[in-house]
Amino acid sequence: MIRTVTKPQADRLAAIAAGQVVPAEIHPEVAAAAAILDIQNFNLWYGSKQVLLDVNLPVAKGKVTALI
Repeated sequence: MIRTVTKPQADRLAAIAAGQVVPAEIHPEVAAAAAILDIQNFNLWYGSKQVLLDVNLPVAKGKVTALI
C-alpha cells in the first residue's frame, strides 16, 4: 500500500525536521476525555540521538495509551 503525504502533512513534517515546535492534532473524543495522568515535556533518547522532544500527553482513565 502506498500512502500519499498531503501538503499540510508535508509542512508539519518539514517543521518537525527543522526542530520547530508543532502543535498537536488531538481527536475531539480524546480531547474531551478526563485525564488521569498528564505527561509534560517528555524527552527520550535512543543512544545519543534524541527521538522525542518536549512531548505533552494526557492519558485518559480507562483508555489504552501508547507511543509508537
